[in-house]
This record gives sequence, structure tokens and C-alpha cells, in this order.
Amino acid sequence: MTTTMKNILLASLILFSLSNCSDYLDEKNKSNVLQTDYYPTALGYETLVNSTYASLREVYDVPWIFLAGTDEFVEGRNLQPEGLTKYKNLSSNDTDVANFYTTVYRAIQRCNKAIYYNDKVEINTTFTDIVRKSRLGEVKFLRAYYYFLLVQQFGGVSIVKDVIDNPVVSFKRNTAAEVYDFIIADLEEALTLLPASTDFGRASIPGVKHILAKVHLTRGYESFASSDDFTLAASLADEAINGKALSVSFEDLFWPGKEKNAEVLFSVQFDKTSIKDLTADGGNQNY
Repeated sequence: MTTTMKNILLASLILFSLSNCSDYLDEKNKSNVLQTDYYPTALGYETLVNSTYASLREVYDVPWIFLAGTDEFVEGRNLQPEGLTKYKNLSSNDTDVANFYTTVYRAIQRCNKAIYYNDKVEINTTFTDIVRKSRLGEVKFLRAYYYFLLVQQFGGVSIVKDVIDNPVVSFKRNTAAEVYDFIIADLEEALTLLPASTDFGRASIPGVKHILAKVHLTRGYESFASSDDFTLAASLADEAINGKALSVSFEDLFWPGKEKNAEVLFSVQFDKTSIKDLTADGGNQNY
């Protein structure tokens, strides 16, 4: 066989191979489940909403961000991060800070997705329109709460309201004043959507009013505060308390296994089986 014939044969084999692998190269969804099909179902949507609550567990994974450097948390057998406890050598590369930032935004994106699919869910005898509105109120509350955590730590951050399915390399950074306005708007809308009573652990009207009071109280100390922030904070706090007295003993209030009591307005729910490692040397930290 001549060299020319060999080259012709090789070229023919390559063309034949390429023409027969097009099906192989086609992308296929092996799970057979698409979010566009699953989330509009009642079961799929409830799963999505539950994930927005589950994100709280991830956000409160470690205590450093919330307590380090204060008199509420002291160094024990494990060393605390110097940047957060002594306010030295802290940078954006700090692992705890970076993890907190990305985790909260991941939680926000879950909320955005739940908001996007809310009016696309099929209504039936169990997932009624009342339930749909309540779930929207819950997610609006959670999204506002996540942004409140961010603005307290970082000041102005990017307000992301849309579902992001494609890579985005940059975001506009909003001012702290804009973030506070966004938080308050979400919380006020949540109040109009939530029913008079909800299951323990879900967002409730008293719980929303409690956080809204704290938002106004916190903003009241900023240069861009509204003149009525402190007045609104006091009023909302009174409404959240709603005349209830402190009827639970201090011991019962914080004793393990007694987390469900009349004084709780909102709490992070979890099952002990979801703890990463029950025998871990570091204990359960914020779990």
C-alpha cells in the first residue's frame, strides 16, 4: 500500500469516527430530574423552601463570626482566630470570613430560587394558595435575615435578587443604606403574607417583627438612619412580645431538649443526626 493510500484510509477512518460519536457527545441528564420540572410541584417546592431554612445551619457553622472578640465567648482548648478575636491581621482571605460570606450568598440564592418558583407551583388540596403565600412570606423573611447578617459584618454588599444559572464575574456593590432599605422592604412584605399562626420553627409574624425591630434599632445608629428608627424598633418589639411574660425558668430556657418553649420567637431547627460528627474533638460549636 502506498503512502498516499495510507493517508486516504486514515482520513476516512477519522471522518467515520467523528460522524458516529455525535450521539456520544450529546449531553444527557442522567438523573432524569430537572429543576424546571421538580420545583413547580408541591413536593419539589416544599423541598426547596426547606433548603432555605437548612441554610441557617451552614451559616451558623462556627461561632467566630458572631461571638469572637466579645465577652460572650472565651478561648478554650482550641485557639480562636487572631483576626476575629484580637482584631489583628484580619483580611478578606481569612477562611472563616470567606466561608461565612459565600455561605450566606449561597443561602440567598436558594431564597431567590424559591421566590422565583413560588407562583409556578401547582395548587392542590394540600398546597393551597394560602400555603403558597405563607411560603413566600417565609422565604422573604429568610432572605432579609441573611442580608441583615451580611450588612452588619461588611456594610454595603451586592443586592442579588435574581436566580443565577450562568457564571457572573462581577456584581455592583450597593450601599449599606440601600441594603437596609431592601431588608426592611422584604420583612414588611413578609408580614403581609404570613398567617396568624405557623408551625414551630417556621417564620412567624412575632418572629418577623422581632427581627424588623432589631433592623431598625441597628440602622438607628448609622449616619443614614431614619428619624423614626428607634421609635419603630420599640413599637415592633412591643408587638413581638405581645404582652407575654417571662414564664420559663432560665434553666429550662437553655437546657438541651427544651428548645421548644413559649418564649421562642424563632430558632434554627435541626435533628441531631444531621450533626457532622457527634464525637468530633471540637464539640458541637454552634449546632
